[in-house]
Amino acid sequence: MFESEIENVEWMGNYPKFEKYGGILGYNTMGLIKLSNGIVGSLHYSASVDPLASTSRLEVYGDNTNVLHAIWNDKIILYGSNQKPQEWNLDVKGTRVWGHRQADEHFIECILHKKQLKVSVEDAIKAQEIAQKIKKSIK
Repeated sequence: MFESEIENVEWMGNYPKFEKYGGILGYNTMGLIKLSNGIVGSLHYSASVDPLASTSRLEVYGDNTNVLHAIWNDKIILYGSNQKPQEWNLDVKGTRVWGHRQADEHFIECILHKKQLKVSVEDAIKAQEIAQKIKKSIK
């Protein structure tokens, strides 16, 4: 997305238990990422609130004073040099925005049609290393 590698990750999480739902765990998490080009982002995820109040958002603050908010998986807002924020609503709904469906379809297509995977083994290893950093930094 930003043509830059993730350099560092810090993550915190809280996992409350909900007795009224049979003791399942919810989650409230927040992560900070730093990219090699200097971009810093914060990520917030929660499943410990009423479904009407739950959200996910990615906030990216640039050194050019611009701010990018990705809200859920269907809205992007850019607070830039214009007086009015630029807003994009993405018209994608259902399982098409969950991510794994597209990855699964692509993998199957590559096997069936002997195509090259879009994600290299090296990228997959980097993603796993980042996930490990997140896991180790959870406080």
